[in-house]
Amino acid sequence: MAKHRYAWRGVDRRGQVVTGETHAESAEDVPRLLREQRIRATRVRRQFELPTKFQYKVKPRASARDITQFTRQLATLLHAGVPLLQAFGILDRGETNPTLKAIIRELHAHIEGGMALNQALRQHAEFDALYCDLVAVGELAGMLDTMLARLAHHLEKSENLRSTIRSALVYPSAVLTIASIVLILILVFVVPAFQNIFASFGAELPWLTRWVIALSESIQHYGIWLLAFLTIHTWWFTQQIKRRTHWRRYLHRLLLRIPIAGPLTRHACTARWTRTLATLFAAGVPLTEALEAVQGVTGHMLFQDATQTIQAQLIQGRAL
Repeated sequence: MAKHRYAWRGVDRRGQVVTGETHAESAEDVPRLLREQRIRATRVRRQFELPTKFQYKVKPRASARDITQFTRQLATLLHAGVPLLQAFGILDRGETNPTLKAIIRELHAHIEGGMALNQALRQHAEFDALYCDLVAVGELAGMLDTMLARLAHHLEKSENLRSTIRSALVYPSAVLTIASIVLILILVFVVPAFQNIFASFGAELPWLTRWVIALSESIQHYGIWLLAFLTIHTWWFTQQIKRRTHWRRYLHRLLLRIPIAGPLTRHACTARWTRTLATLFAAGVPLTEALEAVQGVTGHMLFQDATQTIQAQLIQGRAL
């Protein structure tokens, strides 16, 4: 007979109320099991669970900062002469993040079972193809500690770049958000109060004033529908961007032409592209193969197209 999960409440031998859960074949078996622990059951309730096929568990992922810290620590231990398996044991004992701790234990188990480090890393989405390829190069060349140190330096620079971009975007984003909220409040509450005053003048209002009043009335009457319309169309446009390559390419081209966001995007992509290429080239990867590996590292289609063109011209004999 299959066992079920029961939540119980009871009183222990010291007279204190205790609670817990246990697995038993029926509710009648729970008091008996609790008596063996010198607990008198006062309430037993079965815990119903969804079938396994209906249970959707989202596995937490380690952040980029956690992966950077893990890479730096592993590189330091290997550089100090600690064997790989022992290094993972040290990292496991010192790690407090439960998500990263689980990843370290799984990697330790894979490596202990005879799997190469780069193959074990490919089992986790936190480590991208570039990361795993560089680790594979380090393992083949016998310079895994050096390669991990370069990877850690590369990840730290990338994290600093992301932090700089986020910091640069916080202020304008906050200003735009507050300005939008204030504008909506003015159109919904302030303009209607002045509308009666304007109507008492008995004169024709300027076209700009009439336009503001009309906009205020539209938001008051159709604001909810407008919000729903914008939400649905934003979702639809996002899905189309993911599916249609030429739409995404046009959007990326337009992004580079925006006055403030364009130069910021161009500098960020260029920094990420050159730093990744330098890391690969320093690892001994041939230039043409390195260019193939950095095609998608920026996430920008124009940079990807340019990288493909550069690689083709290098193969034809042109200088970088």
